[in-house]
Amino acid sequence: MQKLIPFLILSLILITNISVTAADTTTISTLQIGKFGGDVRSIQFVNASTGYVVGDDLSNTNFNFIGKTTNGGASWFRLNVPQLNRRPNAVEFINVNTGFVAGSNGLMLRTTNAGSTWDSISVAPYAAELNDVEFIGSDTGYACGINTTAAPGTILKTVNGGLTWTINTVIRSTREAIYAYSNQLVITVGASGVVTRTTNGGATWDSLRFGTLALYSIDAVGFSKMYMTGSSQVVYVSTDRGANFTLAFDNGASPLYEVDFVDSLRGVIVGSNGVNYRTTNGGTTWDSTDVSQFSAQVLFTCLYKSPTEIFAAGGQGNILRSTNSGVSYDYVESSTRIHSIDFADANNGVAVGWRGTVLKTTNGGVNWSYIKAIQGFELYDVKTFSSNVFYACGGNGQFYKTTDGGNTFSNTSIGTTANTLKTMWWFNQNEGYVCGFDGNVAYTTNAGASFTTQYSFGTANNDIEDIFFINNTTGYVTGQLGKLAKTTDRLTWDSSGIDGPVNSTIWEMSWTSANTGYAGSLHGCIYKTTNGAVSWTLQNDTTGLRNLDVIDIEVLNDTSRGYAVSEGGKLYSLVNANSWKTYTTYINPFNGSETDLWGLDFVTNTPATASGFICGYEGALLKINVTPMTDLTVNNSLVNDYKLKQNYPNPFNPSTTISFDLPKDDFVKIKIYDLTGRLISTLINTQLNKGSYSVNFNAGNLSSGVYFYILETTDFKDTKQMLLLK
Repeated sequence: MQKLIPFLILSLILITNISVTAADTTTISTLQIGKFGGDVRSIQFVNASTGYVVGDDLSNTNFNFIGKTTNGGASWFRLNVPQLNRRPNAVEFINVNTGFVAGSNGLMLRTTNAGSTWDSISVAPYAAELNDVEFIGSDTGYACGINTTAAPGTILKTVNGGLTWTINTVIRSTREAIYAYSNQLVITVGASGVVTRTTNGGATWDSLRFGTLALYSIDAVGFSKMYMTGSSQVVYVSTDRGANFTLAFDNGASPLYEVDFVDSLRGVIVGSNGVNYRTTNGGTTWDSTDVSQFSAQVLFTCLYKSPTEIFAAGGQGNILRSTNSGVSYDYVESSTRIHSIDFADANNGVAVGWRGTVLKTTNGGVNWSYIKAIQGFELYDVKTFSSNVFYACGGNGQFYKTTDGGNTFSNTSIGTTANTLKTMWWFNQNEGYVCGFDGNVAYTTNAGASFTTQYSFGTANNDIEDIFFINNTTGYVTGQLGKLAKTTDRLTWDSSGIDGPVNSTIWEMSWTSANTGYAGSLHGCIYKTTNGAVSWTLQNDTTGLRNLDVIDIEVLNDTSRGYAVSEGGKLYSLVNANSWKTYTTYINPFNGSETDLWGLDFVTNTPATASGFICGYEGALLKINVTPMTDLTVNNSLVNDYKLKQNYPNPFNPSTTISFDLPKDDFVKIKIYDLTGRLISTLINTQLNKGSYSVNFNAGNLSSGVYFYILETTDFKDTKQMLLLK
């Protein structure tokens, strides 16, 4: 950005007031974000309206969660549970008020007020994983898991409503799930095909074995029939309350994680890679249904809530709901990782990500719909031509194309199934590039029906991460090892005389001319070249940005407008032709985490305004709006300290002036809030040079009352109150 006021320091400081058009003000609004983040492990409803889910993320304890619905599962919210400091695996409610959550390292939580507050319950000396918990009535309950000493399974028992627990028995293998017919007849399943069964309330246990595969779930159908599921799509059935089991079917390699029946006839099974089965005759026959939303999901839990309503939940915080007995499902909650986003125009956009996820909007991002998942592998890039035509690429060496809005996809293999395609560039619907594995550059002239490899870096672990064309003939590719190659004719590529700024991954480039380009790399680094990639210079202060890679960058104007996104929720902005600054950090409002941002696409860019979209982890879909400030006045005076001044006039109607001092160049935010803490307006959100400033605030559309304005810089923050009287 340009300096606001050029000034000359003399022995006498000349004081002048000048109105200026200042730097851009940028606002980020949330279109969609997941509430949970981690994988959903267990789901239970206590009545038609109220239900609970629990889950986790092995890499981030912020994503351990207990979620709740009070409207039948149409929407969910996250409970505040300070005691949830370990991974939860199972939820069990005795009645509408009293419930339990069991998890890792001996986690056992209890609520008696429908989840408003929770108490930690000791299960000492047991301190390992608890995988399931089940109660029979209000007093007797069982929990099972794994004891880390030589990995035997352990079963715990309570007889006083969960206030105290004792080790009931130690089994030779991990216990995954429990089903209790009564407080006397209890069955557990787990590793190595081992089933344990007691008929005397845990005084003794019989150990049975059915196959060698892990068993994950068990449920009863009527008085005597039971089903249990496990690895490799195995399903076993018992007709004598678990005394004996026979193999019902074994259909493949994907594990089946849970089985649930709503009555003696209707049941559902879910598992990995979208595998699911339904029965309407008590398990006599099972149908493997083609549910498009499932085709890429890892589903850990399910609940057949009513004869027509089914819930399925699992990886990436996804909760799906069917209201037609499992014929189709809708997402009611999702934290799916989204890797790339692209808009054809202001209204029509597509985002892609985890395990073939595809989302689509036709109204400028106001509403998003999950359409048929393409495949069970990650999708890394998307190009949108219209609401009906868009292309995607990703894992398994696959390029995908739809011409009917995502109802059907055709695919072309590039390389082998072990390869990953990372990035695309399209000149039109027929001519374009798809790049990725081992530095290969593949070109098509027939809309992806076939591809020709034009170039390869030829080194393993040297995937191309980005391709960018400056015009119709001149383009660059770059990737994992920081190498670059260039073409000027879309026929041949050459890397002589050019290189990347570092010998490590360059994730994304943005070129404004044949010589001037920007690159986002590891640890928050943004680089610039002005000589066509012969040399590069670092453009930003990377303090505190270690391990936060800049994944996408887009420069709209080489001197005043550019943005980049990275892991850790960072949004970077171009300050001037040779400087970038960390603009803000996006925080998931539901779990307080810094959401990794992966994709950035601007749809409009004019001197008056710019707008675009950002995507990322936890299902993040954000909108970015950029407008230049016009009502800012700077006093060309000497300033020694930060100061936020009282607005004038005060009280006011309808406008007032807010003044402040900056003793040094700084990033400045001024925001207006009402008495409830609701953000009303962001007046300033940009880099400013040192000086004394005034900005106008017009409250013509607000009601009379008290408002607060906050000045925040890198080293200073202050709040003042003002009164609007109409």
